[in-house]
Amino acid sequence: MNIEALGRRIQQFREAHGLTQEELAVQAGISVKHISVLERGVKQPRLATLVTIAEVLGVTPNDLLAEDYEHSDYLKAIEAKVAPLSTEKQEKIYKIICTVCEEL
Repeated sequence: MNIEALGRRIQQFREAHGLTQEELAVQAGISVKHISVLERGVKQPRLATLVTIAEVLGVTPNDLLAEDYEHSDYLKAIEAKVAPLSTEKQEKIYKIICTVCEEL
């Protein structure tokens, strides 16, 4: 497992959800220092901690562990940002994305 990549993904999903390290720590029941250490890739989280963080972020542990290409991290971050929105707002965003892609 690439713990630095894991840390980056935790940070990306946290930021996509508009959470601070403090807010994630409180919701996950761990210290802010531990979140910081994980995001910097200094330590590997225990399985239970990884599962809890994933639940708070609304993703699967596999989403945090997957060592995909860099661009897929962007897609996952977009998905995390759009997922909590209403279906109506998701449809609007989809139409906007389609329009932008056609213009590229």
